Amino acid sequence: MTSREVEEIKAHFDSRVTEVKGHFDRTVGEVKDTLRGEMAGLGDTLRGEIAEVRREAGAHAEDLRSEIRLVADGVALANERIDRLDLRVDDLTGEMRRGFAGIRADIRRLHETDDELRQRIENAERREA
Repeated sequence: MTSREVEEIKAHFDSRVTEVKGHFDRTVGEVKDTLRGEMAGLGDTLRGEIAEVRREAGAHAEDLRSEIRLVADGVALANERIDRLDLRVDDLTGEMRRGFAGIRADIRRLHETDDELRQRIENAERREA
């Protein structure tokens, strides 16, 4: 093989390498552009989905706030009722104590009366004897 043939082969390979490299660069560029476009579209989609999730989360949070307010109002009402019941129980306890004190006084009087009657009976029995 002559040096001229070697140069021709080398020139042919160089042109083919340049051609393949150009095709490769164009293909890589197209792939990059396609990926950039798809990624931009995905970014827009993702931002839209994030915004939707935020809106839904906000709506759920507001619903929860409303439910928490209802529970808090219910607890406050229950506390008021418990306080009123406590007062009624205190009143009833006082009435029962006063009633028991009256019953105790009546029982004491009955015991005293019973003791007096026994004493009278014993005195009467002694006089008769």
